[in-house]
Amino acid sequence: MAGREDIKGALGAFILFGLVVASGVLAAYAAVEDYAQARASLSWPAVDGIVLSRGKDGDVVRYAWFDGEESHSGERITFWTGAVFDKGAVYEPGKPVKVRVSPDDGSLAVLEPGGSSVVFAVVLGFGGLLVFIGLAGIIRLTMLLDGLRPAHADEDQSVLGEEGDTLVEGRSLEFDLMERRSVRDRRREYPGGGVFEGRSFEPGNSV
Repeated sequence: MAGREDIKGALGAFILFGLVVASGVLAAYAAVEDYAQARASLSWPAVDGIVLSRGKDGDVVRYAWFDGEESHSGERITFWTGAVFDKGAVYEPGKPVKVRVSPDDGSLAVLEPGGSSVVFAVVLGFGGLLVFIGLAGIIRLTMLLDGLRPAHADEDQSVLGEEGDTLVEGRSLEFDLMERRSVRDRRREYPGGGVFEGRSFEPGNSV
C-alpha cells in the first residue's frame, strides 16, 4: 500500500508542477503581447474622444471615439506593463480626450500609450522562473517514478519466487532419488565382498 500511495502522491505533484509550467508560459506570453502593443501604441494615430463616465476612485474610465468609420467605446487607460507609472491625469465625464487608436483595429485604443521595459522584464523573468521550477520538478518526479513499484507487485514476485524455489527443491530431491535407484539397480553384491557395477568387477569393494 505504501508504494501505491507514493505513486499517487508523485502523480499529484506531477500535475501541480505541470500547472506551474503552464502558469509561467501564460505569464510570459501575456507580458510579450501586452508590451508589444504598448510599444506600438506610441506610434498609433490620435483621434478625438470624449469621457463618458469615471469611477469613484478614478481607476475606471469609460470613453468613446470615432475611428473614421464607426464609433467605439472602451475602458483601457494604459497597458498593464505601463500601469505602474501614474501620470496623474484626471478624466472628468464630458471632457474631450485624445485617444490613441490602432490603425489595424479601430476597436483597440488606449488613453496613455507606452509601457515599461522594467515591468516587462520582471514579468517575463518571473514566467521563465516558473517554467524552470516546473520542468525541474517534473524531471525529478519522473526519475522518482522510475524507481517506484506498487507494493502488491513486489509481494506477488516474492510469492512467485518462493513457489519457484519449492518446486526446484522438490525436483532436485526427486532427481536425487531416481539417481540413487538407478545406481542401486546397477550395483550388485557378490559373496566375497565384490561389487559388480557397469560391467566391471572390483573384488574387495563392499557396499
